[in-house]
Amino acid sequence: MSHLADVRVGNGPRFSPLNLILDRGRVGSRLRLIILLAAFGLYWFAVTLFGDFPPAIPEQSLADLPVVIAMLLEVFTSLLSPQVLIFVLPVLVAILLSFHLGARYLADLFELESTSIAYRYLLGSVLGLRYPRLTIDAGDVANLDQQNPLLRIGGPGYLKLHLGFAAVFETMEGQPRVYGPSAGHSRYFVQGFERLRDVIDLRDQLREVDEIRTVTKDGIVVHARDVQIVFRAFSSYRRNDDGTYQADPRSMLNLAYGGIADKVGLPRWTETLPTLAVRELKSYVAARTLEEFLALPSDNAQNFHIPRRELTASFHTQERKQRLRDRGLELVWVGVGTWEVRDDQIPSTDLEIAAGQTLTGVARDESRAHRLRSSEHLGRQRQLREFALQREVILELIAAWNEGELSDRYRCYELLIRLRRRLMDLKSRVEAAQRLDPGSFDLPDRLQETLSQLEILTERSPSL
Repeated sequence: MSHLADVRVGNGPRFSPLNLILDRGRVGSRLRLIILLAAFGLYWFAVTLFGDFPPAIPEQSLADLPVVIAMLLEVFTSLLSPQVLIFVLPVLVAILLSFHLGARYLADLFELESTSIAYRYLLGSVLGLRYPRLTIDAGDVANLDQQNPLLRIGGPGYLKLHLGFAAVFETMEGQPRVYGPSAGHSRYFVQGFERLRDVIDLRDQLREVDEIRTVTKDGIVVHARDVQIVFRAFSSYRRNDDGTYQADPRSMLNLAYGGIADKVGLPRWTETLPTLAVRELKSYVAARTLEEFLALPSDNAQNFHIPRRELTASFHTQERKQRLRDRGLELVWVGVGTWEVRDDQIPSTDLEIAAGQTLTGVARDESRAHRLRSSEHLGRQRQLREFALQREVILELIAAWNEGELSDRYRCYELLIRLRRRLMDLKSRVEAAQRLDPGSFDLPDRLQETLSQLEILTERSPSL
């Protein structure tokens, strides 16, 4: 599949010798070079032949040489004789002067920093010598070689595209031409007077927006923070098996001619989709009330998290997809770090609480109450109480050992006394809770047996 799109209107010029000589491609430049060299050579030969100048080498010196060498030496010395060069050099100077004046004119016309750029352009466009070669390996024209005649003036020249990039040129008639990479073909010849319009980066683009201020359907300000947008140039083709990118000509034209102009007036299509995405996000929020946002799953009543897949799916409606395709774009996904409903909403009067503060306050209280009633929260609180009780018992046993009145040999009896008192206290608490809510608490089966054993052991405690 060729990835060179040529958009033309009307019929091209008819073939004629003059059109062939003035051709803006390689054929015309080679023909002009042949005609120039042939005309100059014929003029030089005619001056030498019909000038009837005396030979530069005497005939006696040539008679001693072989015939072929004598003939070649006589012709060569005759062409370079001063009498012949007097007529040839002014013509050569006129040709060089015409090139110099043409280069100065181009440098002034295109506001070039140096005439060397114009010289390189004239050698390629007029004579087909040393065509300029422009390599596109960046998605911004400003990052290309600014001294390249193909970029500053236009074709003819050779264009080399790295994988993942396409280029849009304009012909002298204003018709666009799209050059895109394809499998095994990333080098093109740009015809004369074709100028670069824009470079299209076919790879996925990532743009980030720190914060977007939006307003809900009921007039509450919602802030979207850390917005990330991934998009690319739309293509109806699939990528090749070798990983090369393909360019959709219609999408390339939409991007080159439908982008947002930057400070210098050039279209920057990479800023088109972020602007559209911000606009769509505002529409997404404007179509919902704050209560609908508060109903979303969240950790608290101020920050809301919408899954990227769900948010991206909301942009992939047929209408929105078609609207992006008309601009040559395709949205991969869009994600928002957090949605924030802040409490700094401005009240209408000094005595009136803002609607945002009221709704977020109520939602926060409801969320807190729901969280306190949840089984997960109750389980965590029960576990924290158990940890606290265990810590309290351990600290009490350590204190009993450090503050014991018995000798070290019998101090374990004091620990058993403290442990028995703790278990009896817990038993009384559980029995009191059972009287308030029967069946809600159960005592371990062997608790009474444990208390009896501890009582027997503590009775054997030696006296102080």
